[in-house]
Amino acid sequence: MTRLIKTDGKIFFGIVNCGLASKVTKEIVKMDIGNCTTFLGSGSANNDLLHFLGIDEVRKEIIMVLANSENDERLHRLVKEKFKFNKPNTGIAFSVPIESVLLKEGMNRDEIQPKGREKMDYKAIFTIVERGLGDDVISAAESVGAMGATVVHGRGSGSHDKASIFNLVVEPEKEIVLILAKDVEVDKIVKAIDDEIDISSPGKGIIFVLDVDRTTGLLDYSKYEEAKDSK
Repeated sequence: MTRLIKTDGKIFFGIVNCGLASKVTKEIVKMDIGNCTTFLGSGSANNDLLHFLGIDEVRKEIIMVLANSENDERLHRLVKEKFKFNKPNTGIAFSVPIESVLLKEGMNRDEIQPKGREKMDYKAIFTIVERGLGDDVISAAESVGAMGATVVHGRGSGSHDKASIFNLVVEPEKEIVLILAKDVEVDKIVKAIDDEIDISSPGKGIIFVLDVDRTTGLLDYSKYEEAKDSK
């Protein structure tokens, strides 16, 4: 027997240049949406993508907010209209739905897609590894076409805080690598990471993929390449 528990909740992520998170969270507090969690991290992208993706500045701050669908929409509107996330070198935001799913053997994921939710072409790939292996994860992912990554270090924004994502406490010696990728590219990226660091072996790390149901500021690099080639 299977059971599907649906919820209206979402986790909103905002990735911004260092120093901007405090301004964004100040506005979120004014909206009375809820508490924000901020992590320190670093951005990484192929050299050809740096300007296009707005990752000219390597140091990053990651904002995480738990919100319902209505407030999630307000958050995306905030970062787009007030902080201009739709322009390069400002920030990227995306949301992942919170849900618990148990599948029967052979059941297709699309069969349990919640009704009324718009399916997007992007997924969020989270990889948790020992400190120092984050660069290997990024190199492996970029070798098969990933557009870059954001690394969250084991400590939170406080000097003695441990980072925690989805109730997983990440020790200071760990790194979380976040990659946004198109749905069709996820399998080859995950395989490339496994081939590089053997993450499927016990003790090597954790990798999981979540649906993304809204993005702001994520530009389509393929369109950029087409425009560049046409010049």
